[in-house]
Amino acid sequence: MAPEPCLVVAGGRRVGRKVAAALGERQSERRKFDENCETPIRLLGVQPPTSKADIQTTMPNAEPTTISSSSKRSTTTGAAAHGHWTARTLPDARSLLLELARALRGFSFYHETAPERQSLVDRAYRALAGELTRAGPIEFEVGPNGFEILELSQPIEVGDVLAPLDSALRIHRLKRVRLEPDLSRNALHGFFDLLGQPQSRFENPEAFVRALEARDAQGVELNEIQDPSQTTTPKLSSTPPRASASLSARPVASERQPENPTLETHPLEVPSVHDAGERLRARLIELDRLTDDDAYRRLAGDIAIWAQDLFKKGFRGDCYRALLVLADHAVGIGGRPEGQARVAANAFAQIAHGEPLDDLIARATDSIGTDVRAAQLLLQLGASAAPAIFTRICEEENLERVLPLRSLVLALGDESLPTLIKAIDSHDDRRARKGIRLAGELQNPAVLPALVTALRGANAERRDEIIHALGFLPGEDSKRALAAAQSAER
Repeated sequence: MAPEPCLVVAGGRRVGRKVAAALGERQSERRKFDENCETPIRLLGVQPPTSKADIQTTMPNAEPTTISSSSKRSTTTGAAAHGHWTARTLPDARSLLLELARALRGFSFYHETAPERQSLVDRAYRALAGELTRAGPIEFEVGPNGFEILELSQPIEVGDVLAPLDSALRIHRLKRVRLEPDLSRNALHGFFDLLGQPQSRFENPEAFVRALEARDAQGVELNEIQDPSQTTTPKLSSTPPRASASLSARPVASERQPENPTLETHPLEVPSVHDAGERLRARLIELDRLTDDDAYRRLAGDIAIWAQDLFKKGFRGDCYRALLVLADHAVGIGGRPEGQARVAANAFAQIAHGEPLDDLIARATDSIGTDVRAAQLLLQLGASAAPAIFTRICEEENLERVLPLRSLVLALGDESLPTLIKAIDSHDDRRARKGIRLAGELQNPAVLPALVTALRGANAERRDEIIHALGFLPGEDSKRALAAAQSAER
């Protein structure tokens, strides 16, 4: 049989007539698709949308978000059926989840204010924006057999790669996630940031949503929470300028009446220097007098968001005031019931992270009268404060400011262990040596395996620090490890 004649097509490839005919049909179909769509959308090379208006131009028939699952399912598949979106496949959905998990894993390696986080967000946003524009919104649930995509019948197994995403969503009880094509970069950044927070940071999924909405929640819907009464925090400026409760009725007010009250000793009595701060103080006074648990929970959640907002605007003292009041409530001062104390602790932890936490650490190292109370708040935060305190120790050059921070790490005790053990294995030599030194001074034998492992391949300076740290650890195992390390030095 004679060989089939070859034809040369675009790109210089030699193909047979049948293959050439098939390629021609595909190109013809593609041209028809381009002619039918107002804006051709391609998976590769698509420009991320910059506004909701851009999305509406790209997808003129896209339907608005609805509450029911059945409506959401028809929104996605219906648009795809009309040719405006290309139907999403299982590999497409898996790739999208991988981008989320990859960015979330990367976030765990960097401090909350590290610039490296932004590059992780940028990469994930480009990938997600392209996929959401191409195939429409995606909605998935955390199910018993993996991630269940609403528009697909087969679940996606979690595995090692998707485990960080699965774990974070379960920790914060976020069973369902919906991402819209108008997803904003800031909303994605906030979503990653909040997912990396400890479980104690948010009392419930509603509190998580409130915190996200305070930053930017465009294009993100969680657990179908859409009730404004649950998630919307009013503007602080719309609240009354004066408290509806009187401080004179406080049961603890008569117990302490110093001649010169300060913000640290009397955070509710000392006035603010501007209107927004006074309104926040008024709400804190009202919180202090509340007896109804539900009302307390709602107001405490609002206060946490207002305090963070004021901090961003430069009113750091007013944010600090909220931390002082909530910290007192969290330990039951004034006869606070247990349920309200838990709510206060969650609101306190929600505020005290990122830059407000850095400010709290700075106050703990100042010699202007704020150091003792600020240090108490850091100890009250516990393990969640340890990474930021240790980072400040590594960055600070002033020994007088380092000493109180070292004392804080040691005072945290076992709650500092995860941070120090992670530092011991750090590629940053300065960070590793300081972690080794503090681990030894902590005198907890739990750090022994990490120190022994770090001995292998350690440079001379690290070895000296490890040997010095082993000398502080109690127990026979520590003594044997120290003897072995010293003999290896000879």
